[in-house]
Amino acid sequence: MRPFTIGIISDTHRHLPQGALAVLRGEHDDRQIAQALDIDGDPNATYAKAPVDLIIHAGDIGGWAPISQDVLNELESIAPVCAVLGNCDVEGYIAGDSYVSEQMALVERCGLQIAVMHRPEDLTAAIRTAQIAPRVRIHGHTHVPKLERFNSDALMLCPGSPSKPRGTNPKPTVALLHLAAPSHVLRAEIVAL
Repeated sequence: MRPFTIGIISDTHRHLPQGALAVLRGEHDDRQIAQALDIDGDPNATYAKAPVDLIIHAGDIGGWAPISQDVLNELESIAPVCAVLGNCDVEGYIAGDSYVSEQMALVERCGLQIAVMHRPEDLTAAIRTAQIAPRVRIHGHTHVPKLERFNSDALMLCPGSPSKPRGTNPKPTVALLHLAAPSHVLRAEIVAL
């Protein structure tokens, strides 16, 4: 049985490169994997390339001006989208079947709770306040990709940015998260475009 795969993207700022769409459609090469972290999975396992089953957008979909619906519409043409507002997004953003008006999302897939919020410091504070312990925590805002294990079996992930990368070696990136029921994070990957 194929893992449930989530495509994770953030900080598109009204621009969605074709390379990001290709990765989300499963049209990428293993040589594009810039970083990988196996939590419950086999580090030697390979994962079949296929379109993702869900896309999470961790905010800054658009910009300070009223934004077009193009980014979420293009993502929705690949898979259902769960998106949160970033600090540059206009509240009440509508695209296709999505209405994005929340600062934080809690998603459950394959028995795992996933918390999504744009700013990492806000995500940490919200989790502490809500007294929840999601096994996967996703944020954007920094434009710098990050895969970090904590508490031995949990994951903090930032997909970077496909349109405005930052960091010491800035490359446009998105992330993939491979899950299996019950409650397994098999592998997280940062994919360079």
